[in-house]
Order: sequence, then C-alpha cells, then structure tokens
Amino acid sequence: MPILKSVDTMSLAKITTLFGVVIGLVMGIFYGIVAAVIGIHRGFALGAIAGIALVFIMPVLGAVCGFISGVVHAFLYNVFAKWVGGINLEFQQ
Repeated sequence: MPILKSVDTMSLAKITTLFGVVIGLVMGIFYGIVAAVIGIHRGFALGAIAGIALVFIMPVLGAVCGFISGVVHAFLYNVFAKWVGGINLEFQQ
C-alpha cells in the first residue's frame, strides 16, 4: 500500500489559496447582501457600500488565510509524518 511520506508545501498552499478564494467569495456575497440590505433598510448608504466592498475584500482575505494555512499544514504534516510514518493510501485501478 502506498504511503504519503511528505507534502510539497507550495503545491498545498496553492490549492488551499484557491479554496480560500472560493469560500471568501461565497461568504463575501452572503455577508455583502446582508450588510447592504440592513444598511439600505436603516437608511445608511455606508452600509450598502460596505456590503458591496465585502464581495471584493472577503476573497482576498480568504486567499491570504488559505495560503498561510496551506503552508502551516504542509509543514506540520511533513514533521508529523516523520514521527508516525505518513498516511496509507489505497488506489483502485
């Protein structure tokens, strides 16, 4: 059975960055709509502007957090895999 002994840090960081962008976009749209609706309902134009800004800010924050978590997770996996031997993988042909 193949064993995953190490993970390339940058390759995992790229994937988790993209996960962060997608999650940030979904959250940004949701929170943006909520902030805009509340802002418009209460008569605050700034609330609507903040809601629109969230759609652009959240994916960027998600990307940054995703990249950092990918680097940390890959580093920790490589350290832990040396101690316990890695993850056993099973493939079917």
